[in-house]
Amino acid sequence: MDDVSTRGNSFQYEKLFDVNATDEKTLNVKRLFYVICSRARESLALVAYSDDPDGIQRYLTSKGWVHQDEIVVL
Repeated sequence: MDDVSTRGNSFQYEKLFDVNATDEKTLNVKRLFYVICSRARESLALVAYSDDPDGIQRYLTSKGWVHQDEIVVL
C-alpha cells in the first residue's frame, strides 16, 4: 500500500488507517480494503509504505485487526 505511487486519487491508504482521514472518501476506502482482505483463503500479508508507520501500527492494534507481534516495521 503506497499512496505516493498510486495512479489517481480515489483510493488513499492513509485514510484507511485514520492517519489523515478528513473527507467522505474514507468510507469507500474502508469498503474496498474489506473486500480485498476478505478474499484471502489461507493467509494474508499487507505491506504499507507510510510517513507514519507508528500511527498505522497503533490503529491496527487498537481496532483488534492484528496483534502487536504480527506487525513488522522496517
